[in-house]
This record gives sequence, C-alpha cells and structure tokens, in this order.
Amino acid sequence: MTICLLIINYNGLRFLKEYLCEITELCKKNQITIIVSDDNSSDESIDYLSKNNINYTINISDKHGFAANVNNGIKYANTFSNFDYFIIANNDIAIRDGLFERMKDALQFLRCKDNKIGIVGFDEIEKNRYEYFESFDFNQYTNNRIAIKSEVPGFFFILSRELISTIGYMDEEYFMYGEDNDYFARTLKANYSIYNTFLPVMHYSESSSINDKITSWHVYRNTFLFAQKNLNLIKTCRLFFAFINIIYNPFYRNNSPSSLRIRRNGFISNNYMLIKSIIWNLNYFLNSKPNKK
Repeated sequence: MTICLLIINYNGLRFLKEYLCEITELCKKNQITIIVSDDNSSDESIDYLSKNNINYTINISDKHGFAANVNNGIKYANTFSNFDYFIIANNDIAIRDGLFERMKDALQFLRCKDNKIGIVGFDEIEKNRYEYFESFDFNQYTNNRIAIKSEVPGFFFILSRELISTIGYMDEEYFMYGEDNDYFARTLKANYSIYNTFLPVMHYSESSSINDKITSWHVYRNTFLFAQKNLNLIKTCRLFFAFINIIYNPFYRNNSPSSLRIRRNGFISNNYMLIKSIIWNLNYFLNSKPNKK
C-alpha cells in the first residue's frame, strides 16, 4: 500500500514552520511520501521548503485556488510513483504519533470488505477539543468505529487512486469552498463509498490569507454552483431557504465556520453577495454546461 500526503499551501509559511517538521518525521516513520503543493505563494513558503529539503511543486497553471492546487499536487505525484492513496491536507493541521499506523489498519480493513473505496475521512478536532486530541489512545482504537458517510470534513481526507481514475480531478471552477462537497457528490454518483474513521486530526484555523469578504463571496457563489451541479429542484429550494435563514434570521445561533462565513460581513454586504451570486450562477448556467465529470 503506497500513500502520498499532499499538504496544500498558499502563503502559509507560519503553519509550515510550526507543523511541517513533525508531520514530515511521522511520514518518514510510516513510509508515507510527503509533498507540498504550493499555489505560487508570495510569502517565503517556497524558500522555506527548499532550504528544508521538502519535496514540493508549484501550481503555475492559469487556474488557482484549492481545487487547482490539489489537482496540481496529484498530477505531480503521479509523475514519479503510482500511489494507491492520496491524503489531501490543509497546512494548518497537527497529527499525533499513532495516527498513520491506525489509518493503515483501517484502510486494510476497508479493502477486505469494499472494492470501491472512494474517500476516507477523519475527526476534525478544533481548539475547544484539544484535550481530547492529546489524550486520544490509539491503542484502544478499533475498526468498528468506522462508519459509512455521505461526506467527511474537507481539511484532511484520503482519495483512492481508483476513484480519481474514475471521476477525474476536482472542479477548479470553485476556486475555494465547495469543491470538496462537489467531489463527495460525484463520488457517490459513481457508486464509490465514503467512510469516516473518526481518528483525530487537529485543525487549527482557516489558513487562507485572502480577506473575509472574498472568502465569504466564494461561499455564497459556490453554494449555488454546487446546487445546480448536484441537486434537484426541491433540494435546491431547500438549500436556498436554509441560506436565507442563516442571513436574515436574527435568532440564528449556529456558529459553525460555514455559517460564520455567510453572516460575518454585515447585512448590506450579505445582501449584495447573495444577489451577485445568483446572477453569477444564472450566467454560468446559461453560458456553459455544468461539469458532469
């Protein structure tokens, strides 16, 4: 079983300095190839990677963003090895010794029961669960905790080589936010399975250096792009009204990262982005076929 860990980076020098060294050592210990796919960072990320002999590739294509950077990393990795699995990881993550051993056991277990493994996910640990992350006993973990899911957290997940060969790469139209959910939907449509191991991986923060309004705009735009590509009319209407509820309901108290990205820019900006996203999606629908990879 050959595995490649792809760290997706853009102007994330502070995260590389803090977490990459330990991750690299754990990869060496567990015979996992590590590659950093960089989206042409303007900070000193490339210099840092070069000086520390970290294998990296730079996305110099016309398309940029998370999806394009993931695709770039996979294509680069395929030039020198035929990996069975790719771990797609944000740059602001931390892992503990024991994760990769249990992960490999879980993959072996799944391979014995399912010949169409598509995606395997992990438990996203945020700062308020740090004690759980530090105290997790990998020796007590059993594979009966693995559950089949329709999606998994998009900050750290595994793609199988067979899945990529079947449904292709991520849709680069999303740029950022929503490309993982789109890929999950395409996975299920191709009759591949999605599992969550619930093995813990620490996720510290949003790693994007792009400002709040731009990231929120992509959440608005891509929510409806996802709907027109993957949902029927009834589900699209439900999604739209759920979106409206998040924006306009003064009693809405869900403080998940996705909800905060929708609400955080104020009433006027939220209205502007909502209208702009609807117009953008109408134009996309009328002028190009939705990607049906």
